[in-house]
Amino acid sequence: MPPPGWDSQLSVDLGKETGADLVMGTDPDADRLGIAVPEGDDFVLLSGNQLGALLADYIFCSLKEDNRLPEKPAFIKTIVTTELQSLIAEEYGARVYNVLTGFKYIGEKIGEFEKEGITYLFGGEESYGYLVGTEVRDKDAVSAAAMTAEMALYNISRGRTVLDHLNELYRRYGYFEEILISKTLKGEAGIRQIKELMDSLRASPPSNIGSMRIVKMKDYLEGYTTDVDSGKKEADIGLPSSNVLQFITEEGSIISARPSGTEPKIKFYASCRSPVKDDLKTAKIEVKSKLSEISHFIQEIAG
Repeated sequence: MPPPGWDSQLSVDLGKETGADLVMGTDPDADRLGIAVPEGDDFVLLSGNQLGALLADYIFCSLKEDNRLPEKPAFIKTIVTTELQSLIAEEYGARVYNVLTGFKYIGEKIGEFEKEGITYLFGGEESYGYLVGTEVRDKDAVSAAAMTAEMALYNISRGRTVLDHLNELYRRYGYFEEILISKTLKGEAGIRQIKELMDSLRASPPSNIGSMRIVKMKDYLEGYTTDVDSGKKEADIGLPSSNVLQFITEEGSIISARPSGTEPKIKFYASCRSPVKDDLKTAKIEVKSKLSEISHFIQEIAG
């Protein structure tokens, strides 16, 4: 979904009318950024995960090209944000940090870096929030928009589009795609149902989701990772306690369940990856098949 308050259809229509190379839009308080880019005769909206990956690659790449990449660069993302961004940052030698959902955790991490001699460069979350540099210490669409325009111009100078850039990342790291499914369950019965669902998943994690075998469960409330086959637990999460569960499949797909802290709903995030062997189209078909199986599983357990 686009940032709240952003008329995505208007942005697509505007792009078609003007023949623009990039259309950007923010929510009313300008802390989230969404973009639309041309694809043939049409315009497509990019997800928050996709734009974050593009910005991460551009920021790290341009600093490296200018010999300005610091000795200890750092990248931060939330635990439900695509691992594509981690792979990109790691290739440039950056330290990758995962934090709970909420930009306060990214700001908190930046404060720790200043004491440890680590240089924060970029970070963000899947819900269209990004932070370039350390001045704001919260999601900021203004600096992200400036960096996005710069990234688009950089691509144009090399005779390629933003989508060309994104597809290059997919060919390098594998094709990634994500979905978010929210289930609203109102009233006391809804609160009880959400609790019972989380308790059930925690006590009896699924052994498979469709054709995908679950190998690990991360419990952010208790702070440990469980090997599903052996039942062995390891206290390796090291984050504040939060009612979040993650299920990791054998091939690396990640399915997260998180009750909302402000609304009567439970959110399910899924991220799947397929290596690009022969062509990108085949990888996309494989990933969409996995996401379909995950969506079916979520519908079964959450109604």
